[in-house]
Amino acid sequence: MPAAARGAVTRFGLREAHGLTGYLPKGESLRSIRAGSYDAERAAVQAGRALHGAQLTGGDVGKATKNLGRAQDAVRAARDAQDWGMTSIPGIAKAVKTHGLLPTIGRGARAQFSGTNPVNKALMLGLPAVGMVQAARSPELQGTGRGESIGYQGGQLVGGLAGGLLPFGVGQVFQEGTGRIGRLAGRAVDAVRGKLRKELPEGPHPSMSSDLTQSGGQAVPSEVVMTSRAMGIPPEGYG
Repeated sequence: MPAAARGAVTRFGLREAHGLTGYLPKGESLRSIRAGSYDAERAAVQAGRALHGAQLTGGDVGKATKNLGRAQDAVRAARDAQDWGMTSIPGIAKAVKTHGLLPTIGRGARAQFSGTNPVNKALMLGLPAVGMVQAARSPELQGTGRGESIGYQGGQLVGGLAGGLLPFGVGQVFQEGTGRIGRLAGRAVDAVRGKLRKELPEGPHPSMSSDLTQSGGQAVPSEVVMTSRAMGIPPEGYG
């Protein structure tokens, strides 16, 4: 195998190992294995060269400038997530413990939206989002199965947002883990809903009944009380 190919395979293995365990061999760095903010930084360099070329050749400088600005935003987002150690699953867990769940998801989401390619976004974010909508609308998931299904897809979506800097393969593992956590939460919600459904009486309450032979608070039908005027009988002393 050529040296370049061996190097690529080695870096791939180190990225996956680091993303899964946080391990980084002595003498290696995130940049040397091309992890973390490396891709965003490389894209920013390429965008800068494209702008320089447009300026020299009379190309679309405005478009090139916008592309460079987006690339620089992606670098900042990736570096922010990298600073919190969000290049590995253990690092994300530590970031959640240190900074809280929502801030961690926010940093990962910014890195995901600004830096990853459209295919990764569709797989990591689009599929779980579509799955949540389908689970919420599916008539086949009435009752206790709906919360579990929505929880699983929602957990995968959270994993996709927080894992914006994870290698793709490790990101899939991370999403499956967060999806299972969401499934457990949804199952608990389903159990509570099922218990409440059993405790609630079936049918309308007697006080809401349209049957005029029953009145609120009565368990058996009673005669309808009507005034003599309503029955067409003249009151006493009339005429």
